[in-house]
Amino acid sequence: MDKWTKVTTVSVMLMIMVAVSMMSLPVAAQDVAAVPTNAELRQGIEDAQQKGNLQAALKLSRQLEASDVHDGDWGYNAKLMANLLYLTKSAEAKFEYIRSAFEDAVKLEGAAVTHRKQMLASACFDYWSGDSWSAKMVETSVAYLGADEQNIDFLFRAYFGQKKYEDALNVLDKHAAALSKAQALQWRLDALVALKRTDAIPDVALEYVKVSTNPVQAANALQYLLPGDDVALCVGLTAQQVLDARKTELRRSTGRLAPDVLVTLANQLTKGGDARPLRVSDEAKALADTLDSTPLAGYFQPLLRGDHKAAFRYAYAKAKAAEIDGEYVWWINAAAGVIRCADQCYNGRALTFIQYINGTSDTNPAADMGEVSK
Repeated sequence: MDKWTKVTTVSVMLMIMVAVSMMSLPVAAQDVAAVPTNAELRQGIEDAQQKGNLQAALKLSRQLEASDVHDGDWGYNAKLMANLLYLTKSAEAKFEYIRSAFEDAVKLEGAAVTHRKQMLASACFDYWSGDSWSAKMVETSVAYLGADEQNIDFLFRAYFGQKKYEDALNVLDKHAAALSKAQALQWRLDALVALKRTDAIPDVALEYVKVSTNPVQAANALQYLLPGDDVALCVGLTAQQVLDARKTELRRSTGRLAPDVLVTLANQLTKGGDARPLRVSDEAKALADTLDSTPLAGYFQPLLRGDHKAAFRYAYAKAKAAEIDGEYVWWINAAAGVIRCADQCYNGRALTFIQYINGTSDTNPAADMGEVSK
C-alpha cells in the first residue's frame, strides 16, 4: 500500500467516524429533549384527566412522583396522585399512599416538601365520604402535619372533619395570629354553630360581619343576628333555609306552627308574587347603624335598611371594578341576592339576572334597580 493509499484510507476512516459522530448528536439531543419537565408532566396529568383517561394520568403522576427535582409541581403532585389512586383503585389505596408519602416527606426538608405535606393534607378532604378510610386519612394528616402556624388551616379542617370541634377551637385559640381576623372569626363561628353554643354565636357573628370582605359569606352570618322573618336573609341563605328560619321563628314566638304562613312564604320564595311576607326588621335597621366604616358598610347598610336599589347598585359597581375572578363572583352573587330580597323570590328576576350576566339571556331584569351594563 503506497503512501497515497494510506492517506486515502485514513481519510475515509476519519470521515466515517465524523459521520457517525454527527449522526449520534441528534439522537443524544433528542434523548435529552424527550425527558419532560415537572411542569410538563403536571400539565400532561391535567390534560389526561380532562379527557377522562385516568390511567394515563396516573402513569404520568407516578413519573412525576419519581422526579429528582423537588419543586412546586412535584409537591402538588402528591394531591393529584392521592386522588387518582382513589378514582382508579380505592380509598384504601389512597390512604396507603398518603401514609407512605407522609413518612417519606418528614425525612426531607425544604419549601417544596412543606408544600407537599400540605397537599397530602388537602387530599384527605377530597372525595370526603365520612367513612372509616376518611377518618384514617384525617388522623394521619393530624399526626404528620404537626401543630404549627403553617398548617393551621389544614389542622382546623381535620379536627372539624372528625367532629372534634373543641379541638378545632383550641387550634384557633393557639394559632389565631397566623390567620386573618376574618378567617379566624369565620372558622370560630362554624365551630360554635356545630357545638350549638347559642350564647356565644351572636357576638362572633357580629364581629365577623364587621371585618369580612366577602359579602356572601358575611350575609350567611346574618341568620344569627336577625329574626327569621327578615328579608335580608335571602342574600346568604337558600330558599329552604329561609323557610326553616321562619319556621323556627314561629315556634319561638308563638309556640306553635302556622301552616298557612309557611305555605304563603314557600309560594312566594319559589313563584314570586305580591304577598311579600318577609319584612325589614327593627333589628336589621339597628344592625345597620353599627356597621359604619366597616369593609362592607356600603353594601350592608342599605340592604339592612331596605334600600335594595342602593345595595344592588353598590354590589354591581364592586363587581365591575373587581380585578380577580373570585371577587367578581362574590359581588355578582351579592347583587343577585339583593334582587332576591327585593322580590322575595329565588327564581324570576334573580335567576334571569345571572343568565344575563353569563350571556345566556338578552333580557336585563334589573333595569329599574340600577345600571347593569354600559
